[in-house]
Amino acid sequence: MTVPASGSLQLAKLRNEFENGNYNSAYTLNATSLEDLSTGQYGTSYGGPDSSINLANLNANKPDGDTPHKMSEFYKYDDDGAVNSSPLSFGPVSHGGQSSNSTITVSHAVYSTWYVSSKPSWVNITSGNFGSGNKDTGSGSVTFTVSSNSGNARQGDIVVTYDVGTSNGSHPSGANSTTTRISVVSQSGAPSGPPGIPPGGGGNGRGFNP
Repeated sequence: MTVPASGSLQLAKLRNEFENGNYNSAYTLNATSLEDLSTGQYGTSYGGPDSSINLANLNANKPDGDTPHKMSEFYKYDDDGAVNSSPLSFGPVSHGGQSSNSTITVSHAVYSTWYVSSKPSWVNITSGNFGSGNKDTGSGSVTFTVSSNSGNARQGDIVVTYDVGTSNGSHPSGANSTTTRISVVSQSGAPSGPPGIPPGGGGNGRGFNP
């Protein structure tokens, strides 16, 4: 359960988010420091090597560690949000194409954004946003079909780009960073046609003489 987007916050519940991934779990009985929360001293998560602040959160949705420390910096914080795409490979798809949808499952922090940044021309996105001006938020999915192939076997990448925060990125307006996950799609080539019939006749050399 992610930290709420508004309203009053409690230190004990913030610590629960860090240690249990659930803001609304039972209260911790241990003394909790706002400074220690803000600098990532509780729990573990998808963060940098010296921090347990989850960088899957945008800079606007996580504390920056700088003084003065503020409770408001924790709004929308998701400590167990993870960056992941699955599966990372498809195929080989038949040369005839695929009209039914294949699905990439996308995982991200609840309030963080992502989009499909590139794909092969022969892959058709049927759901899931394509392009940096058309982003999804939180976890979701990408579905796609594959066009028929009249040429050789081919392979291409569907790239999902995730907007993420930065270590000690200024709250709330510090520039975010990005990371990517790639799902590889392969497709079989078209089969070779039958050998041609030589001029003057077909099988057994029995051509028709006018």
